[in-house]
Amino acid sequence: MRSNSDNELLCYHEVSGWRDTMKQYWLFAMLALVLNTSILSAQEIVSPDKNIKVVVSENDADQVFFQILYKKGSEYAVVLPTSPLGISRNDQQFVDNLTLISVSSEREIHDRYEMICGKRRECENRGTEKVFSYKNLSDQPLDIVIRVYNDGVAFRYVFPNHTDSSVNITSEATAYVLPENTYRWIQPYSIAYEDFFPFSTTGKSTAKKKEWGFPALFKVNDEPIWALISEADVTENNCAARLNNQKNPNEYSVAYPPPRKGFPHDGVLCSLPWNSQWHVLIIGTLSDIVESTLITDVSEPNTLKETDWIQPGPVAWIYWANNHGSKDYKKVVDYIDLAAQMHWPYVLIDWEWDQMSNGGNIID
Repeated sequence: MRSNSDNELLCYHEVSGWRDTMKQYWLFAMLALVLNTSILSAQEIVSPDKNIKVVVSENDADQVFFQILYKKGSEYAVVLPTSPLGISRNDQQFVDNLTLISVSSEREIHDRYEMICGKRRECENRGTEKVFSYKNLSDQPLDIVIRVYNDGVAFRYVFPNHTDSSVNITSEATAYVLPENTYRWIQPYSIAYEDFFPFSTTGKSTAKKKEWGFPALFKVNDEPIWALISEADVTENNCAARLNNQKNPNEYSVAYPPPRKGFPHDGVLCSLPWNSQWHVLIIGTLSDIVESTLITDVSEPNTLKETDWIQPGPVAWIYWANNHGSKDYKKVVDYIDLAAQMHWPYVLIDWEWDQMSNGGNIID
């Protein structure tokens, strides 16, 4: 028979072993919870052909980021490294301290439409969509809608709640981060969008304002993969943007228009609900980019009922050969005669047509 001390020792070892077992259990449980949380915080969306993948994640400050990958063989290559998302209003910011409320199930986008002119008449809009719903510290909602197509990625911001008064959408935290030495072709921003697209590997500019216009083309380092950054579905309810790399030459932030004459606000003034323009990246080979209809795929359809009067055709254009020629009446007449001689249906009389001189006036 065992003595009382033996029984006490036995009980001690049993209790001690039980405690060790429970400690191990809780350790594994906590580890599993941490791993599961990490997995849940990094959501993926994949294109219908599985070649393009978007990964959405949050950092310790609860700011949202996205990354784009492109399948090369059996592996994925990084097209766009982890880049920030976010947007601000004059009354609220939706950049950090965001809480993920829900992620929608994948929704198939698939419809066909016709274009009057452009790359092709018959177009197909086919992609996969997820909606990421967040709230900020003031419990105000923000949706980030992300679509992944076989030829690229499109995303936009949505404020789904309703307001009767106007809200000022002032800026975005959206940025496209490029690795150093990335080959890029981007035009310096000007309101006329009439500049060249110089080649660069640094992103540096001699201009005081480090601003760039859409579209922006870059090549993924060491990969035969290209990406064209642009925007689509710009309406009277949102605003066209530009790129700015003032802080970091390899980080192109989406910048809204500054205050201007007749509109003393940054960005856009509107009521809610509201959606931004689509931010678009067309991805693939150069031929994929040239052939893509992603810009029109994500844009609102034409609402005109009668379109028979729209007849694309060749045009005699005066401005390219004769700068400021559109206000020279005699040159305009020469180009009209040229169009008639060549059987071209149109003459384009460009800027300054209302300041006509040199012998005539087309207004009367």
